[in-house]
Formats: sequence, C-alpha cells, structure tokens
Amino acid sequence: MNWKYYKRWNDIEEILAAFRRWKREDTEKNMKRIKAACITQTIHFINKDITKSEYSKRKVQEEITRYKHRLDRERTKYKILSEEVEEDGFVFVQNILKEPI
Repeated sequence: MNWKYYKRWNDIEEILAAFRRWKREDTEKNMKRIKAACITQTIHFINKDITKSEYSKRKVQEEITRYKHRLDRERTKYKILSEEVEEDGFVFVQNILKEPI
C-alpha cells in the first residue's frame, strides 16, 4: 500500500469532517425556532330553534359554557376578546388560543 495516497485520503476525510462540523454549527446558530403559536377564532353559536324562546337562548349559553370548560379541562391557554349576544340568540365569540410548542 502506498502511504502517500493513504495520507491524502486521511486529509480529505478530516477536511470533510471539519466542513460538516462547521456547516452544522452554522445552521444551528442561524436556525430560528418557534416557541409559541396562537390562533384567532371567531365562533358563531347558533340558536337551533326557529323560535326565539328563552329555552333556546339558554341552550346556546350552555353550549358556550361547555366550550369554555373543555378549553379549561384540556388546559388550553385562551383569551376571550369579545362575546357578542344578539337578540335572536346568536352568539359570536372571538378568542385567541395560545399553545406552547
């Protein structure tokens, strides 16, 4: 075996290894990571009855409380921006869901 060629091959391997290390360090240094994300939702809770009775309005309010309890039970961080109640029983809830990643 010719040691001259072997020495060159070792040099090439060392250069490639150094290049790979440099490239990995460079990408790690410049890489950006997402720490948290949020989603803005507008939910339209609809009165399912045609009549505008107090019972149907109460059912919509119960659905909203069930939605909020589910968010609490799943430990979802949220913030309600607005909650608009219309006279016919429709409710618009606009909230932000914040999730750590």
